[in-house]
Amino acid sequence: YEQFKAITEIDPGDSEALALMGQTIERAVEQQLSLGAAKYTAEEYLDARSAFTKVLTADPKNKIANEYLDKVNKAIDSNFAALIKQAKVDLKKKRQEDADEALEKALALKPDDPEAIDLRKHTKANIGKLVGRYLSAGTTAFKRRDYDTAEREWSKAAEFRQGRVKAKANLAKLHKITGTQFKKDLSAAKAALKKHDYVNARNAFRRALVVDPNRVDAKNGLTQVNTLISDMVKKYVDTGRKRF
Repeated sequence: YEQFKAITEIDPGDSEALALMGQTIERAVEQQLSLGAAKYTAEEYLDARSAFTKVLTADPKNKIANEYLDKVNKAIDSNFAALIKQAKVDLKKKRQEDADEALEKALALKPDDPEAIDLRKHTKANIGKLVGRYLSAGTTAFKRRDYDTAEREWSKAAEFRQGRVKAKANLAKLHKITGTQFKKDLSAAKAALKKHDYVNARNAFRRALVVDPNRVDAKNGLTQVNTLISDMVKKYVDTGRKRF
């Protein structure tokens, strides 16, 4: 996209560059819409909001993104209100650890909310119990291969003296496993891509991103494969139309 943009800045009349830039934006919008819808369905509202916001940056009048973003914001507000209500009940019943967890989730949705921040200051959670919860949650996530959640929970436990040793040992084990698995999946994806086996390449890139969702090389590979598949489908459709 940036390359096409640079060309049009030099020669605003370059119709080919303008067309290619438009196609690039259109593909990016489609990908973010698909990602946003998937995140919304999975109730990962912050990620969904990020995806739809990106769509609206490129296409402010996009009806689907605007409608979804409205749903996302309502869901965030509803979940936040429910968590604050639960935290207050827990505090009243002196369930300090439960209140602390509810407020942590609330602040993940709205980090700057003054009421949530103030309530968090008034919790007196038993650190040992809280650390135990984090360690247990991390172990449960690890067993179901939800490595992102496992890392997040164990990292929270590692912040406290009571859980630091065990959490760091768990994280070291996790990083060793995910590093090996990621390399294996990425290698398989690249090999399939080289053979023009786009379906298996896409599956392998997706597996790699389950292990490490933040790896740019895997994200770029998946985007490339999705584009190639989309172009192939379009080509077949156009060929079929010409025959009739």
